Amino acid sequence: MTPARGPAYRLDELVCACGSGAKVYIWPIALKTARDDFKNLPTAADVKAFVHGELGTPRYLGTNKLELYKGPPPTPLVDDYSFVSGMLEGYLAFYRDARGNWIIKSFKKNLVQTVGNDPLKHSPFSNLLPGNKK
Repeated sequence: MTPARGPAYRLDELVCACGSGAKVYIWPIALKTARDDFKNLPTAADVKAFVHGELGTPRYLGTNKLELYKGPPPTPLVDDYSFVSGMLEGYLAFYRDARGNWIIKSFKKNLVQTVGNDPLKHSPFSNLLPGNKK
């Protein structure tokens, strides 16, 4: 269920936390996909540095309740974003836990192309795309 109000969290606060040494936890599966999909991100510190300085202009995709949550209510909300890094479109999902810690739930290659965030449009060859002549 996506709240009509937009993101549950401010992305810029996560970005700042990743660069400030604040507690930002990364799910093991998110670290694995970051390592596999983005070869230059082998460690949690590398993922945090990327989020802090290389996300570019992320695109908000939606907000959903954290699936399979077994803790006390309320169920945390997870914000989803797509971003472009080089020729790869990435997917980032994150939330804050009950103690206020940032949690990166997902960091991987986005297998679903989102409208308006085509990595080719951000390349030096973008003028070669149909309908994109300058």
